[in-house]
Amino acid sequence: QSLTAGVFLIIKRPYVIGDRIEINEKCGEVSDITILYTTLLEIDTSKSSGQFTGKLLHIQNRHLFNSTIVNSSTMCGMTWEEISFTITYESKWEKAQREFSNIVKSVVYTFNVEAEAIIKTNKHDFPLMSTEPTFHISPTDYGIDISARFLCPSISARNTKDKIWVKVLQLIESLGEVELAYPTKRVIEDKLVIDNPRTNLTDHTLVSSRHPGNKPHLELKEEFTGLKNRMCEDSFKV
Repeated sequence: QSLTAGVFLIIKRPYVIGDRIEINEKCGEVSDITILYTTLLEIDTSKSSGQFTGKLLHIQNRHLFNSTIVNSSTMCGMTWEEISFTITYESKWEKAQREFSNIVKSVVYTFNVEAEAIIKTNKHDFPLMSTEPTFHISPTDYGIDISARFLCPSISARNTKDKIWVKVLQLIESLGEVELAYPTKRVIEDKLVIDNPRTNLTDHTLVSSRHPGNKPHLELKEEFTGLKNRMCEDSFKV
């Protein structure tokens, strides 16, 4: 099977040396192709880093027949990446989106020009598509999510995101009108505690009710003659 797959590699060439591929649930850059094995430089995808781990993977060519081959280098060596962040509803979201789009376009401009030139000269291999980055806004439970989708070389995806994030954080710090949002939880504990063992309210009824502001309120039904003086003498806490 590996021998037959090796012949298939020579004829069909689904990938070549230097391509970033995923085969048999393994991801890496092709460093060597023989009649029986394909050797990959392993790439760490657990944290979306896309960086080399320093390990060599020797995969039998027979896996071409029973697994899907994902080649990230066919689109002129570039892949579509996405980056997003969430701001609070009180922030100036229009200004944030405008500045964010300027940042992304400035970082990936050279990639767009390169990809567009390759697509135009190889129309029979690549479908006609826009290489310009796109931007999207969507509301969430705790803020407004602003995202960008852009084209960049797969080998430098992490460095590209790093450059964008540095400029975004500098922008948020300089504007002062934009704040990052994050999920939060609020726990409200409302208790009625009476710490006075000497107080005996046999003839009076204490009723705890809620008032605006979620503040506990203490009501006394019937007469409370003498209770006022007793409260002055004893520690009565609610």
